[in-house]
Amino acid sequence: MPYPQFDRSKLIIKSLAQRPNKLAIEKDHVEPDQVPAPLNAPAQKHMQETVVRIQTARQAGKPVIMAFGAHTIKNGLAPVLIRLMEQGWITHLATNGAGIIHDWEFAYLGQSSEDVQANVARGEFGIWQETGFYINLAIIIGTYEGLGYGESVGKLIEQEGLTIPSEETLLQEIRGSDVSEDRMAAAADLLGAIRKFKLKPGYTAIAHPFKAYSAQAAAYRLKIPLYRPSHDRTRHHLQPPHESRGGHRAFGPAGFHGLHPVHQPITRRGLSLRRIRGYVPHDLREGVVHVPKSGLAVGPAD
Repeated sequence: MPYPQFDRSKLIIKSLAQRPNKLAIEKDHVEPDQVPAPLNAPAQKHMQETVVRIQTARQAGKPVIMAFGAHTIKNGLAPVLIRLMEQGWITHLATNGAGIIHDWEFAYLGQSSEDVQANVARGEFGIWQETGFYINLAIIIGTYEGLGYGESVGKLIEQEGLTIPSEETLLQEIRGSDVSEDRMAAAADLLGAIRKFKLKPGYTAIAHPFKAYSAQAAAYRLKIPLYRPSHDRTRHHLQPPHESRGGHRAFGPAGFHGLHPVHQPITRRGLSLRRIRGYVPHDLREGVVHVPKSGLAVGPAD
C-alpha cells in the first residue's frame, strides 16, 4: 500500500505580483564598469590568481565553467556574468534551482527575494503561481525539443514566449515506431500538461520586460550551456486551479492555472530522462575548471 500523499490541490496559490520583494533589479544590480570595493590581501591574491588561470585557460582554447550559488544572481551580479560571457571569458555556467528562480523572476517581474521568515510563518513561502508555472512549462517543452534545463528557461526569457505543439503532433510521436524512448516520454509528458491545463497550440507570448538583466537569457543568446546540478531537488509541479479558503479560484495571466514549488525527488517521465554526459575534471579549491575539448557534453540536467 502506498504512503498517504500530500494533496497539493488544497494549497492557496497566489500571483507573484501580490508578493512583496526585497530587491528590484533595475535599482539593485551591479554594473560591470562599476569600481569594485577594495579586497583584503588574501582575497586580492586569490582573485589575481583566478584571473590569471582564466586568461591562461582561454588563451589555450580551454573552456572555463563558472559555478555559483543563487546569491550571485540575488545580489545583482548577472550583468557582470553577462559581460564575462560576451567577452568570451566564461564558456559554461552552473547554478542551483534558486539561481534559476531569482534570474527568471528578475526578468519577468523586475523583482525577487521574498521575506522568507514572514512567508514561512504564513505558509506562503515559495508558493507563487507564475514562477512555478512558466518555469516548468518551459522545461517540459524544452525537454520535448531536446533542450536542457538552463537552455529551456533561457529560451523562454530571450524569446519572451513558448511554442506549444498540437496534440496530434505529440500523439504521432508517442505512437511512432522510429521515435526514441526519450522523445516518446517527453512527448507524453508534454501532452499530459497540455490536456490538464487545456493549453492551445501555437505561440504563447510571455513578456519579460527586464530580460536584459537575465544571465539565462544571455547564455541562451550566446549559446553558452547553463547546467543546474542534479542534487538540487527543488521542483515546481503543475497544479490545477483550486478553491481558496475565500472561495476565489486561482488563475494566472493569460488564463494559465497555478503551480507551486515542492521539494521531492524527480519522478515525472520527461524530467527523469535529463542527464549529464561526460567526465568533468575539476579543482574546486582553485575555483577554475579545466575541461578537455572533447571531454564535456553538457546536456539537460538530472
